[in-house]
Amino acid sequence: MILEDFGCLLTNNSRSKAYIQKLIKNSFIPEVVVYYKQEELSELRKNDIDTSTTEGIVQDAFKKRKYFLYDTKLKNETVLKTNYSKPEKYATFNTKESVIETLQKNNISYFSVQAMSINDKEVIEAIENTKPTFFIFGGGGILKKEILCVGKKFIHIHPGRIPYYRGSHCIEWSVLEEEGCVASAIFMNEIIDGGELIAQREFDYPELENNNIAPLYSSHIRSELLIDIIKDYCKNDRFNSSRQNASEGETYYKMHPALTNLVFHRLTE
Repeated sequence: MILEDFGCLLTNNSRSKAYIQKLIKNSFIPEVVVYYKQEELSELRKNDIDTSTTEGIVQDAFKKRKYFLYDTKLKNETVLKTNYSKPEKYATFNTKESVIETLQKNNISYFSVQAMSINDKEVIEAIENTKPTFFIFGGGGILKKEILCVGKKFIHIHPGRIPYYRGSHCIEWSVLEEEGCVASAIFMNEIIDGGELIAQREFDYPELENNNIAPLYSSHIRSELLIDIIKDYCKNDRFNSSRQNASEGETYYKMHPALTNLVFHRLTE
Protein backbone atom coordinates (compact mmCIF):
# COMPACT_ATOMS: atom_id res chain seq x y z
CA MET A 1 0.00 0.00 0.00
CA ILE A 2 1.09 3.57 -0.64
CA LEU A 3 1.69 5.45 2.61
CA GLU A 4 -0.18 8.58 1.68
CA ASP A 5 1.16 11.70 3.39
CA PHE A 6 4.45 9.93 4.26
CA GLY A 7 7.86 10.57 2.78
CA CYS A 8 11.40 9.56 3.72
CA LEU A 9 14.60 11.59 4.00
CA LEU A 10 17.28 8.95 3.47
CA THR A 11 20.99 8.61 2.89
CA ASN A 12 23.12 5.55 2.14
CA ASN A 13 23.68 4.40 5.73
CA SER A 14 22.56 1.22 7.48
CA ARG A 15 19.66 2.98 9.22
CA SER A 16 18.17 4.22 5.95
CA LYS A 17 18.69 0.80 4.38
CA ALA A 18 16.87 -0.86 7.27
CA TYR A 19 14.01 1.65 7.15
CA ILE A 20 13.24 1.46 3.44
CA GLN A 21 13.73 -2.31 3.15
CA LYS A 22 11.51 -3.08 6.12
CA LEU A 23 8.84 -0.65 4.99
CA ILE A 24 8.73 -2.43 1.64
CA LYS A 25 8.79 -5.86 3.29
CA ASN A 26 5.68 -4.85 5.23
CA SER A 27 4.02 -3.46 2.08
CA PHE A 28 4.39 0.17 3.20
CA ILE A 29 5.51 2.29 0.25
CA PRO A 30 6.35 5.94 1.02
CA GLU A 31 4.76 8.50 -1.26
CA VAL A 32 8.15 10.00 -2.05
CA VAL A 33 11.78 9.72 -0.98
CA VAL A 34 14.34 12.52 -0.82
CA TYR A 35 17.75 10.90 -1.07
CA TYR A 36 20.61 12.98 0.34
CA LYS A 37 24.17 12.38 -0.84
CA GLN A 38 26.94 14.39 0.81
CA GLU A 39 29.37 16.09 -1.52
CA GLU A 40 33.02 15.20 -1.15
CA LEU A 41 35.19 17.86 0.45
CA SER A 42 37.69 19.56 -1.83
CA GLU A 43 41.37 18.92 -1.21
CA LEU A 44 41.68 22.34 0.42
CA ARG A 45 38.92 21.55 2.93
CA LYS A 46 40.06 18.03 3.83
CA ASN A 47 41.60 17.33 7.21
CA ASP A 48 45.33 18.04 7.10
CA ILE A 49 46.10 15.60 9.94
CA ASP A 50 47.89 12.42 8.92
CA THR A 51 45.46 9.70 10.02
CA SER A 52 47.70 6.89 8.79
CA THR A 53 49.39 6.77 12.20
CA THR A 54 48.00 5.99 15.63
CA GLU A 55 48.98 9.41 16.93
CA GLY A 56 47.30 11.06 13.95
CA ILE A 57 44.07 9.14 14.55
CA VAL A 58 44.00 10.29 18.17
CA GLN A 59 44.78 13.88 17.18
CA ASP A 60 41.98 13.78 14.62
CA ALA A 61 39.52 12.45 17.22
CA PHE A 62 40.61 15.12 19.68
CA LYS A 63 40.17 17.86 17.09
CA LYS A 64 36.67 16.64 16.25
CA ARG A 65 35.83 16.11 19.94
CA LYS A 66 35.00 12.53 19.06
CA TYR A 67 35.96 11.44 22.56
CA PHE A 68 36.72 13.24 25.80
CA LEU A 69 40.46 12.86 25.37
CA TYR A 70 42.72 14.42 27.96
CA ASP A 71 45.81 13.89 25.86
CA THR A 72 46.70 13.34 22.24
CA LYS A 73 49.03 10.46 23.16
CA LEU A 74 47.74 6.91 23.50
CA LYS A 75 48.45 5.19 26.80
CA ASN A 76 48.48 1.47 27.46
CA GLU A 77 44.92 0.14 27.55
CA THR A 78 43.46 -3.20 28.52
CA VAL A 79 41.85 -4.68 25.44
CA LEU A 80 39.09 -7.20 26.04
CA LYS A 81 39.46 -10.45 24.17
CA THR A 82 36.17 -12.11 23.27
CA ASN A 83 35.19 -14.86 20.88
CA TYR A 84 31.72 -13.65 20.04
CA SER A 85 30.59 -14.40 16.51
CA LYS A 86 28.63 -12.02 14.32
CA PRO A 87 25.06 -11.77 15.68
CA GLU A 88 23.03 -12.77 12.63
CA LYS A 89 19.74 -11.91 14.34
CA TYR A 90 20.42 -8.19 13.77
CA ALA A 91 20.91 -8.70 10.02
CA THR A 92 17.19 -8.22 9.38
CA PHE A 93 17.93 -6.25 6.19
CA ASN A 94 20.42 -6.42 3.34
CA THR A 95 23.36 -4.15 4.17
CA LYS A 96 24.96 -4.73 0.76
CA GLU A 97 22.03 -3.27 -1.17
CA SER A 98 22.21 0.50 -1.51
CA VAL A 99 19.20 2.70 -0.84
CA ILE A 100 19.09 3.74 -4.52
CA GLU A 101 19.11 0.10 -5.62
CA THR A 102 16.18 -0.62 -3.31
CA LEU A 103 14.22 2.38 -4.56
CA GLN A 104 14.81 1.59 -8.23
CA LYS A 105 14.09 -2.11 -7.84
CA ASN A 106 10.73 -1.31 -6.26
CA ASN A 107 9.83 1.61 -8.57
CA ILE A 108 9.64 4.09 -5.70
CA SER A 109 9.62 7.78 -6.64
CA TYR A 110 12.65 9.66 -5.32
CA PHE A 111 14.63 12.89 -5.65
CA SER A 112 18.40 12.66 -5.36
CA VAL A 113 20.02 15.74 -3.82
CA GLN A 114 23.76 16.29 -3.52
CA ALA A 115 24.88 18.89 -0.97
CA MET A 116 27.62 19.63 1.54
CA SER A 117 25.17 19.35 4.46
CA ILE A 118 21.74 17.87 5.03
CA ASN A 119 20.68 21.38 6.09
CA ASP A 120 21.70 23.01 2.79
CA LYS A 121 19.11 24.85 0.71
CA GLU A 122 19.09 22.12 -1.96
CA VAL A 123 17.79 19.59 0.56
CA ILE A 124 15.37 22.07 2.14
CA GLU A 125 13.89 22.97 -1.26
CA ALA A 126 13.50 19.31 -2.20
CA ILE A 127 11.57 18.66 1.03
CA GLU A 128 9.45 21.81 0.61
CA ASN A 129 8.43 20.80 -2.91
CA THR A 130 6.91 17.50 -1.82
CA LYS A 131 3.37 16.75 -0.71
CA PRO A 132 3.71 14.55 2.43
CA THR A 133 3.23 15.94 5.94
CA PHE A 134 5.34 13.27 7.64
CA PHE A 135 8.96 12.53 6.79
CA ILE A 136 10.82 9.52 8.21
CA PHE A 137 14.36 10.66 8.97
CA GLY A 138 17.10 8.16 8.14
CA GLY A 139 20.11 10.10 9.44
CA GLY A 140 22.88 12.01 7.71
CA GLY A 141 23.34 14.86 10.19
CA ILE A 142 21.54 16.91 12.83
CA LEU A 143 18.55 18.73 11.38
CA LYS A 144 18.59 22.45 12.15
CA LYS A 145 15.91 25.12 12.45
CA GLU A 146 15.76 25.96 8.73
CA ILE A 147 14.78 22.45 7.64
CA LEU A 148 12.65 21.75 10.71
CA CYS A 149 10.51 24.79 9.89
CA VAL A 150 9.45 23.81 6.36
CA GLY A 151 6.04 22.64 7.54
CA LYS A 152 6.81 18.91 7.73
CA LYS A 153 6.82 16.60 10.75
CA PHE A 154 10.09 14.68 10.88
CA ILE A 155 9.91 11.28 12.57
CA HIS A 156 13.12 10.18 14.29
CA ILE A 157 13.78 6.85 16.02
CA HIS A 158 16.21 7.44 18.87
CA PRO A 159 18.13 4.50 20.44
CA GLY A 160 17.45 5.49 24.05
CA ARG A 161 14.63 5.85 26.56
CA ILE A 162 13.16 9.34 26.11
CA PRO A 163 13.35 11.63 28.05
CA TYR A 164 15.86 9.90 30.32
CA TYR A 165 18.51 9.18 27.66
CA ARG A 166 18.89 11.95 25.09
CA GLY A 167 21.98 12.68 23.01
CA SER A 168 24.88 10.43 22.02
CA HIS A 169 25.93 6.84 22.76
CA CYS A 170 22.61 6.15 24.47
CA ILE A 171 22.85 2.41 23.83
CA GLU A 172 26.14 2.30 25.75
CA TRP A 173 24.81 4.52 28.53
CA SER A 174 21.67 2.37 28.79
CA VAL A 175 23.76 -0.79 29.09
CA LEU A 176 25.79 0.86 31.85
CA GLU A 177 22.82 2.14 33.85
CA GLU A 178 19.70 0.14 32.91
CA GLU A 179 18.58 -3.46 32.53
CA GLY A 180 18.08 -3.22 28.77
CA CYS A 181 17.80 -0.83 25.84
CA VAL A 182 14.87 1.19 24.52
CA ALA A 183 14.11 2.74 21.14
CA SER A 184 11.93 5.87 21.14
CA ALA A 185 10.00 7.36 18.21
CA ILE A 186 9.67 11.14 18.35
CA PHE A 187 8.73 14.15 16.26
CA MET A 188 11.89 16.22 15.87
CA ASN A 189 12.23 19.80 17.04
CA GLU A 190 15.16 22.16 17.61
CA ILE A 191 16.02 20.54 20.96
CA ILE A 192 18.13 17.41 20.55
CA ASP A 193 15.79 14.45 21.17
CA GLY A 194 13.33 16.86 22.76
CA GLY A 195 10.30 16.48 20.50
CA GLU A 196 6.94 14.87 21.18
CA LEU A 197 7.12 11.18 22.04
CA ILE A 198 5.19 8.84 19.72
CA ALA A 199 6.05 5.40 21.10
CA GLN A 200 8.75 3.30 22.77
CA ARG A 201 9.83 -0.33 22.69
CA GLU A 202 12.18 -2.27 24.95
CA PHE A 203 14.88 -4.59 23.60
CA ASP A 204 17.38 -7.03 25.09
CA TYR A 205 20.98 -5.99 25.61
CA PRO A 206 23.00 -5.91 22.37
CA GLU A 207 25.46 -8.68 21.64
CA LEU A 208 29.13 -8.01 21.00
CA GLU A 209 30.92 -8.32 17.71
CA ASN A 210 34.73 -7.95 17.60
CA ASN A 211 34.80 -6.36 21.07
CA ASN A 212 32.18 -3.79 20.11
CA ILE A 213 28.42 -3.56 20.23
CA ALA A 214 27.17 -5.26 17.08
CA PRO A 215 27.04 -2.45 14.47
CA LEU A 216 23.67 -3.54 13.08
CA TYR A 217 21.99 -3.47 16.51
CA SER A 218 21.06 0.24 16.40
CA SER A 219 19.57 0.09 12.90
CA HIS A 220 17.76 -3.12 13.77
CA ILE A 221 15.95 -1.82 16.86
CA ARG A 222 15.14 1.54 15.26
CA SER A 223 13.62 -0.09 12.17
CA GLU A 224 11.61 -2.53 14.27
CA LEU A 225 9.99 0.34 16.16
CA LEU A 226 9.42 2.26 12.92
CA ILE A 227 7.28 -0.58 11.58
CA ASP A 228 5.37 -0.69 14.88
CA ILE A 229 4.41 2.98 14.72
CA ILE A 230 3.48 2.85 11.02
CA LYS A 231 1.20 -0.13 11.68
CA ASP A 232 -0.35 1.76 14.59
CA TYR A 233 -0.87 4.86 12.44
CA CYS A 234 -2.56 2.82 9.68
CA LYS A 235 -4.87 1.27 12.25
CA ASN A 236 -5.83 4.50 14.04
CA ASP A 237 -5.23 7.05 11.27
CA ARG A 238 -3.19 9.19 13.66
CA PHE A 239 -0.22 9.24 16.04
CA ASN A 240 -0.86 9.38 19.77
CA SER A 241 2.10 11.59 20.65
CA SER A 242 2.71 13.36 23.95
CA ARG A 243 4.95 16.24 24.96
CA GLN A 244 8.07 15.55 26.96
CA ASN A 245 8.64 17.05 30.37
CA ALA A 246 11.69 19.26 29.79
CA SER A 247 12.68 19.01 33.46
CA GLU A 248 13.05 15.21 33.28
CA GLY A 249 15.90 13.15 31.94
CA GLU A 250 19.48 13.82 30.89
CA THR A 251 21.40 14.64 27.75
CA TYR A 252 24.35 12.30 27.32
CA TYR A 253 27.52 12.85 25.32
CA LYS A 254 29.96 10.54 23.59
CA MET A 255 31.31 8.00 26.02
CA HIS A 256 34.97 8.05 27.05
CA PRO A 257 36.78 4.89 25.86
CA ALA A 258 37.59 4.01 29.49
CA LEU A 259 33.87 3.66 30.22
CA THR A 260 33.26 1.49 27.17
CA ASN A 261 35.32 -1.21 28.91
CA LEU A 262 32.71 -1.24 31.67
CA VAL A 263 30.00 -1.62 29.04
CA PHE A 264 31.81 -4.60 27.53
CA HIS A 265 32.23 -6.18 30.97
CA ARG A 266 28.49 -5.77 31.57
CA LEU A 267 27.67 -7.45 28.26
CA THR A 268 29.97 -10.40 28.94
CA GLU A 269 28.88 -11.06 32.53
